[in-house]
Amino acid sequence: MSRNPLYFFSLLGALGVGFATETLLIPLIIFSTFMLYYRYVIKSEEDKLTKLYGKTFEEYSNSTPRFFPKISHLTEPKKYAVNTVIIRRHILSTFWFVLSIGVLEIIEELHEVGILPVFFNIY
Repeated sequence: MSRNPLYFFSLLGALGVGFATETLLIPLIIFSTFMLYYRYVIKSEEDKLTKLYGKTFEEYSNSTPRFFPKISHLTEPKKYAVNTVIIRRHILSTFWFVLSIGVLEIIEELHEVGILPVFFNIY
């Protein structure tokens, strides 16, 4: 569906944190920064993979989108073999998204009750 699903879903998580700020500016900054930075990261990785796998990787690249998933490429097996240690590790590695939203909500509440001063508004 995508050659870079980890980067795609990291972008979705980061945008979710950005939207938790209840502004459009922060998600726009996150999206722009992400796309600028990861354009070069992905290109570098693709260059290495092309050197390692040559025509095989080029054929894969021609049939699989670089970043945004193509839903028509979705296929699923009848059964999945699951390594629970790996699943748990990856779930925990995404915890910072949830934690970030919680911190933003606490900061917002502290602003609203007057405990934490507001130095500037961006909206």
